[in-house]
Amino acid sequence: MQFVTVFSLKDRKLQLLEREIPLVKKASYLSNICSKVYMIVRRDEMRASQIMQNRVIKNPKIEILWNTETEEILGEEEVTGVRLLNNKTGEKSDLAISGFFVAIGHEPKHCDIQGFHPYG
Repeated sequence: MQFVTVFSLKDRKLQLLEREIPLVKKASYLSNICSKVYMIVRRDEMRASQIMQNRVIKNPKIEILWNTETEEILGEEEVTGVRLLNNKTGEKSDLAISGFFVAIGHEPKHCDIQGFHPYG
């Protein structure tokens, strides 16, 4: 799969998945570049401050998908969409997007990908 840089995301639809507090900041930033940003939140609330939550909730370019988890990233050579699971209803759906952003922090404490080291 192709990794897309922020600079090639102009006017694209993008999905974000990450810990909630940094996610809110990145969603706000990326909404200035992308045509649409989907925020995936596994619960029915966020842990970010109320001010930060209001910032993304009121942003018309950000859509928050509550109680949702990403099951699969779709596409062969590049991202074409994601398969989502609503963890309350069990309903699955596909969402057409052209970028998927995952941030795990500056130094991950663990990694599920065997043999992967973030610094090479």
